[in-house]
Amino acid sequence: METLIYNFLPRVESFGLVVYWLVFLMGVFESLPFIGLFIPGTLLLIGLGLFASEGTLHIIDLIWVSSLGVIIGDTIGYYVGKHKGRKFIANKFISPKYFEKLDIYFAKHGSKSVFIGRFIGPLRPFIAFGAGMHHMGYYKFLLYTTVGGFLWSAGYLLLGFYFGEQAKSFFLSHNRFNFLILFIIFLLCVGVFKWIKLKKSKIIY
Repeated sequence: METLIYNFLPRVESFGLVVYWLVFLMGVFESLPFIGLFIPGTLLLIGLGLFASEGTLHIIDLIWVSSLGVIIGDTIGYYVGKHKGRKFIANKFISPKYFEKLDIYFAKHGSKSVFIGRFIGPLRPFIAFGAGMHHMGYYKFLLYTTVGGFLWSAGYLLLGFYFGEQAKSFFLSHNRFNFLILFIIFLLCVGVFKWIKLKKSKIIY
């Protein structure tokens, strides 16, 4: 198993700039309405962070490339929502009479929704679409989606980067101490997601 992993890592490195282009495209498509539901962006970022911890990829480059892809993907989603959102949504999912209430809500809580929505899997591909549909100011949207996108990309990449050695040791040796570390990390992640979900129920419509 260990030989297989170390034989695979140089192959990843040999792709060079292609890998970073793929990371960029992942960030773009992961942020697009509907399409993003089928791309496991969080898991991919953790995996890329693991490769970076082995020296095959550069963590700083991964962070800015992924963040740039997220910003561009969110911007596309924003403008699609702004120009096509109401026409698409009105007759299929939401009665037109509810749009006024949603507009009022988004005017008050749009910035928090854009930021927190980046960290909630099912909402992530739709939050930019919703911001555009409810005519949130683009520069305000851009600020919060940039901060949220950067923290999301950096957070999961660094998670894979700093805990790469522990995860690798567990899968290779099944050491009990490593299992304990991974179990604690898992509990922390579950706790964070539960907290975000609780906050979402009060902030995100």
